[in-house]
Amino acid sequence: MSFKNPRKVIIFALGAVYAAYIALLCGVDIAYSSWLPPSADPQNGRVYQMVVNHGFTCYGTLREYNFRKTLLNLFPLAIVGFFLIFIFGLKWGILRMGPGRKLFE
Repeated sequence: MSFKNPRKVIIFALGAVYAAYIALLCGVDIAYSSWLPPSADPQNGRVYQMVVNHGFTCYGTLREYNFRKTLLNLFPLAIVGFFLIFIFGLKWGILRMGPGRKLFE
């Protein structure tokens, strides 16, 4: 891939940010479901309930809770970023769609 075209750089950068976000979100959910206790632990400050990894309930500290909440609040921006990659990639000719069948053919 040639980086002389600034449009390709923009699409690649948006794609890298999107992939990093999705990897971080999945990694946090997997890590929390395996590391955090399934019941409240007030002695260690793990009293904030979180539902991670397909319904697994775990309890974390306020810092862990706020970090995951921030990641989830950024999800709409990730969706917008994905659509920007798709739309500008098609418009600029970086992404190409093959010819498709006509409906009801």
